[in-house]
Amino acid sequence: MDISGSAAIVTGAASGLGAATATLLQASGATVYGLDLASSIERAGDSAPAGVTMIPTDVTSDTDVQSAVDTVVSGGKPLRIVVNCAGVGWAGRILSKNGPHDLELFRTVITVNLLGSFNVMRLAAQAMADTALSTSTDNAASLSTPRPSLHSKVRSGRLPTVHPRAACTE
Repeated sequence: MDISGSAAIVTGAASGLGAATATLLQASGATVYGLDLASSIERAGDSAPAGVTMIPTDVTSDTDVQSAVDTVVSGGKPLRIVVNCAGVGWAGRILSKNGPHDLELFRTVITVNLLGSFNVMRLAAQAMADTALSTSTDNAASLSTPRPSLHSKVRSGRLPTVHPRAACTE
């Protein structure tokens, strides 16, 4: 697939899998925008992916993500690729010698990993649909079978791969 001339969003792009993905997409000819928390971008410093425009964004914030998508769209290249790599996770037992796992900590994991990914996908899908060419959004942690119900994917904690034209018909 030739991705040159396309814009790409990669969440969690300041480090790890997101940085590697952003670097690969940039090397393949895409104009890449990395979305990550300001603190993560600052912590990455010079190790942030070269040639990637980093945009401080909290994926759980409607306004942050919409602003980032607007920045990407105004860059002049059509948004065609979104890869969700942003995520958090803390190891812990459901029940330890100190008692039950902290519910608020787990709620944060669900909010960032599930709702944050969905937030980016829905807003990016709208921008992609507005430009009406071949588009793709993927979640690095969970690709799914074609067109499952959103309800079933939320119950399992996974989000579907979104193809905006198909999403608009359901």
